Amino acid sequence: MITTTSAQLEAEKPTIKILLYTDDPQIAPTNDAGQFFGLGSMIERLQAHAPTFANIETKWVSRNSDAAHHADNKLETILSNEEFDEIWFFGMHQSNTDKFSLIARRGGPESELNPNEITALTKWMKVREDGCGGGGVLMTGDHSNETPRNVVLGSNSLCEDTSAGASFLGLGRALGRCVPRAGSLRRWEGPPTYHAADSLSTIFNGGFQTDRNPQRLLLRHVNADGDPDPDGHPHPLFFYKDGEFIEVFPDHAHEGAVVTPPETAPLDPHMWPVGVRPHVVAFGRDVRRDEPLNIIATYNGDLAGVGRIVADSTWHHYMNLNLEGFPHPANDGSPSDQIGQFYANLAVWLAPQCKRQEMARAMLWELARFTLLLEEGVDAESTGATAHSVLKKVSSPCEIHELSYAYTPRPVAELYAQQESVSQLPSKELLLGSVLKAYQSAMIGPETQGSAAEAVSVRSMIDVGFERAFRQHVDQVRKTLDDLNSAG
Repeated sequence: MITTTSAQLEAEKPTIKILLYTDDPQIAPTNDAGQFFGLGSMIERLQAHAPTFANIETKWVSRNSDAAHHADNKLETILSNEEFDEIWFFGMHQSNTDKFSLIARRGGPESELNPNEITALTKWMKVREDGCGGGGVLMTGDHSNETPRNVVLGSNSLCEDTSAGASFLGLGRALGRCVPRAGSLRRWEGPPTYHAADSLSTIFNGGFQTDRNPQRLLLRHVNADGDPDPDGHPHPLFFYKDGEFIEVFPDHAHEGAVVTPPETAPLDPHMWPVGVRPHVVAFGRDVRRDEPLNIIATYNGDLAGVGRIVADSTWHHYMNLNLEGFPHPANDGSPSDQIGQFYANLAVWLAPQCKRQEMARAMLWELARFTLLLEEGVDAESTGATAHSVLKKVSSPCEIHELSYAYTPRPVAELYAQQESVSQLPSKELLLGSVLKAYQSAMIGPETQGSAAEAVSVRSMIDVGFERAFRQHVDQVRKTLDDLNSAG
């Protein structure tokens, strides 16, 4: 029997800390009247859909505090002074310029990330030897505007400037283009622009971006690792209710462009470790064009020892202006509620694997206590079934999926990823129930064994739970075969 003290097992809810990083004070964390480019409405919806097994904490920082202070909040300083799990980029500046301004053509001599900041981000996005680190990134921007007349070409040794001769530069380019991996998932030079001839519009049914009619998403099916798979399911970012998916987004008249490396081309190993590819997982529609538009791309850095990434075609999907047509709080199933759930899914999915594992431990602790009090002595599969039923009532499908993924040993996850083999493997109820039984044995061990109790790690208990589930499943299969042989 696995034993330890209940105090050693107890796991508190962790906090997911998100840095909302912008370069323009008007992209503020408020939804005050007239604050069209604010993020207040998004933050309200995010908190309203906060995960069950983690708290959400957001901190807004503008690179330029105000019109009198340019680049006084560089990322290297921010990351050295405070720990964050995620950075959501909402940049507006296009490039370095010779003079600092927050008026029409925003920019300044230090609008773009410098080498020290890129180095700090690279380190922050990498998983450390202790298994933690690996910060997640949301990369946004918007369409391209005319290149500022006073643009200054960058001389960054870690990020080549490719803007020479470009007539249009993307909004958000200054902050976004040099972020490791994430910066390459949006087009920063040239179209799409705000001109009708080369804009990308997701406005639904001839309306406005401020109305109550959202754009409709086309969701790509993926496997457990996030790679395209017609036999899979929509990406966990778009999980809504049990068996339902988020299929709407705020719309906008001229979005930016999400891009990914061609899926048949070799990857640059310096940018994309061990060959893990980013993929577009959600598309939109411009009624003027035949081809769907790339709206959301993801990169599962878990598989490469780095942070996860989500790239979005525009920051308008998060701004007060585009959310004002969707009342909040909102009814289940409404566009507003679906959009709010996406923000929460985003926070969970981008959280470092180490943080998701903390959340999983909090979940297992609560479920083990609950099922022990409710039905002590019940078999593992029934315990797992009860636990799944409880989870569906209190947590979102994305959170359940991601926390299950976080505590499941990789070899087991790979087995279940092979769709044709699932029926030959232990049920998810048996797996979860066996892990909870291991927890429960540890909870009651000190009470029944006294000083003979042996302390082991939570990871060991999880591994033993999976081992027991597979052994029980094998015994059941053998018994079935024996019964068949006897009958024959």
